[in-house]
Amino acid sequence: MNENIKKNLAIVLAADNYSAFALAVALLSLKTNSPRLFHQADFIVYTQNIDDKNKTTLQKICKIDFRNFQLPFGSDKIKTIKTYTELTLARYECFYMLQQYIDILWLDIDILITQELVNILSRNTKGIALAHDLNFVALNFLKKPVGNYNLRKRNFNAGVMLLSDNLSNYKEIADWCYNATQQYAPLLRFPDQAIINVALQHFRIRPAVLSTHYNAHPFSALVKTYQAHILHAMGKNKFWTNCPMPQWSKFYGQWLHMGGAPMPVQNVDLIKIIFFKLKLAIEKTPVLWNIFSFLNRYRFKKLNNKVLNRLLADYEKSNG
Repeated sequence: MNENIKKNLAIVLAADNYSAFALAVALLSLKTNSPRLFHQADFIVYTQNIDDKNKTTLQKICKIDFRNFQLPFGSDKIKTIKTYTELTLARYECFYMLQQYIDILWLDIDILITQELVNILSRNTKGIALAHDLNFVALNFLKKPVGNYNLRKRNFNAGVMLLSDNLSNYKEIADWCYNATQQYAPLLRFPDQAIINVALQHFRIRPAVLSTHYNAHPFSALVKTYQAHILHAMGKNKFWTNCPMPQWSKFYGQWLHMGGAPMPVQNVDLIKIIFFKLKLAIEKTPVLWNIFSFLNRYRFKKLNNKVLNRLLADYEKSNG
């Protein structure tokens, strides 16, 4: 076989031993609800400290190429890294992998896939495709980075990222992402997402815009929960804490039945669970859904402007 011939598709994820259960549910939901895409792909999982038992159980779902991820610099200056672990930065490796693959699909593991995704591959016409969320780029930062970056631009959520090899300078982009992460480390709130968004501006890349249906937060997205293709419980409200969904629980039960380790004890917020169930009820009534969507847009606009103004004021003050 010619080693220069590229493979078609890799689906890339990352998990440690603590989050192996979430990785399993993501893979099981993909296998069950998107079989066409599932059977086209090679699966690559970047890890830190997944034990052999969990690895063996995960291999029952699909053949996985486990790769140890080691950040090329210390992460101690990234103030929020403990919330996400260093593995969140493993998505930069996807750019390097375009040397071996035509298409790369990165998926965060706090997801639930509910519909066939094979058509997502045709959505990428520009080398990189991502979906917007309701934030500005500014919300990714604790302080304004040095550089001519437009922090008022709509944010691209990095939890679902589709790359293709017509992105010609992919190695340069990967190198830049690592270097910029080290440079801006103390300023980063959402580390990888901050860097991906400013990388798009630095390299003057205009991504293909994925529909929010491919990356919808069950709490806040302006997409009805049961119409989303990929539900992404980013942030503190997870499927295993404050966004309970029967399908996620079903796949988690399958994981346990296969011999997978149970999730660690979780903290739940009863008020948020009630709010989530109320939101599901609101989705069934068009008038209430329209009101909810309007209020949600307003809430995020107010939050984003507050963060942006604070970043700019602090930057001007520190630069005299």
